[in-house]
Amino acid sequence: MGVSKEQIIEQYGTPLSIGVSENTEILYYSEKLKDFIVTTEFIFENKKLKEKKVSKIENSYQSDFRKIYSLLEDIEKKGK
Repeated sequence: MGVSKEQIIEQYGTPLSIGVSENTEILYYSEKLKDFIVTTEFIFENKKLKEKKVSKIENSYQSDFRKIYSLLEDIEKKGK
């Protein structure tokens, strides 16, 4: 705790996404562990790490299914 955002990025690489509000910034990272995809949040207040937490765990096939479903929806929309 208390490390900077730059130190986290140096250690973990570029985040999947970033959420920003007044004094809070959240870096989101996603990684595949065996058959699961784990999303972790690094929560910063006033530019210092306040909390690290796992925000989502899902089976990797669920994520793959969502991608396929989204692709099929896009194809259907283009066909109309």
